[in-house]
Amino acid sequence: MRINIFNTLILTGIIQGIIFAYVVLSSSYFKSIANKYLAISILALSLNNLNYWFWDTGLMIEDSIYFLTYFPWQSFFPVAFFIFILRLINHPLAFKKRVIFYLFLPFVISSIILTIIKLDINLFDEKLFYVNVWANIFYAFDEYFSWAYSITLGVIAFFLLKKRKETLLEKMNDNEVRVDVDWLIRLFRIGLALCILWGVVFTISLFLEGKNSWIYYPLWIGISVLFYWIGYQGLFQFRLAQDRIGIRKLITKHDPILESKSITNKKASGLPKGFNDTRENKKFKELERLLQEDNIYRNPNLNLTSLAAQLDINITYLSKLINRVTGMSFSEYVTSFRIGEAKSLLTNSKYYHYKIMAVGMEAGFTRASFYRVFKKHTGLTPNEYKNEFLNSSTL
Repeated sequence: MRINIFNTLILTGIIQGIIFAYVVLSSSYFKSIANKYLAISILALSLNNLNYWFWDTGLMIEDSIYFLTYFPWQSFFPVAFFIFILRLINHPLAFKKRVIFYLFLPFVISSIILTIIKLDINLFDEKLFYVNVWANIFYAFDEYFSWAYSITLGVIAFFLLKKRKETLLEKMNDNEVRVDVDWLIRLFRIGLALCILWGVVFTISLFLEGKNSWIYYPLWIGISVLFYWIGYQGLFQFRLAQDRIGIRKLITKHDPILESKSITNKKASGLPKGFNDTRENKKFKELERLLQEDNIYRNPNLNLTSLAAQLDINITYLSKLINRVTGMSFSEYVTSFRIGEAKSLLTNSKYYHYKIMAVGMEAGFTRASFYRVFKKHTGLTPNEYKNEFLNSSTL
């Protein structure tokens, strides 16, 4: 048995992956179908790396129990992860049993052929496959097919995610809690690079004589890190979505009172003659109603163009109106409502057990902007602001 630092790291990742899958599959909290497929894909990846770990350490010998338990998980885990993506974005294909069956069919066929080969090797004196090149040809074909299959499913999933993102951007007034797919889109690019490395490494290994498992070390470790990080992110996004749903229900039931804002009235130049620059302006009163009653600032995609169209006025007119009445730009004015709501939620005991990021996103911020903008306006991070409030309230 050959143990070194690299296959020790790989084994550690395998154990973590199996534990991760068990926790998700056995937990009632992570009971969504999407999470189950995510856990299954991580488990399949772990078992796939376990196959290679047995090979690298010398335990994968033809008459051992490890050889008998070998299965082509490399053609299973991309399918499970692909279905996770379909479920995550609620794609109709995810609910068609026949489609799922066909997706797993290559794994089933490959498993049957491998089972026949293994039985032939271990049970029969007259070898059907082992004494000739057919078994080795099949192993090579199966690896290349799994490689191509993974890339194909990955590319399809990538474009489905891109399309999903574009669809969400078009639905400006959709109140559904939306799934953040940006992190997956970024990671698919990394995954594609690893798939290319997979094909290159396997091709090189065919031309190397003797022991060559060492050339797989960067690939095995890279894929493990990537997929386990995807597992963490997937569950984080699930928790974030669940928290946002909970926050939204509470807001609907007990709409928090936003803290008052100090609105000044700076004079601006270049306004049209007869411009009504007071709060009595009909369009500004409608704008205030949309912000204070309809809470349109909670839409992170709200912009001046869409708001002007909603109010049926010119973009320039609206921008100058907001600046003249409030002394703020459009973005500053909308941000003041978001900051006010975030403060109210952070200091309301009903929302203490929810993730702070979920609070910010329900107030209308994006994940990328919440902490930065909040600290810019308050001088504190959201967590520091919440803790400072809790400390002052206990004095």
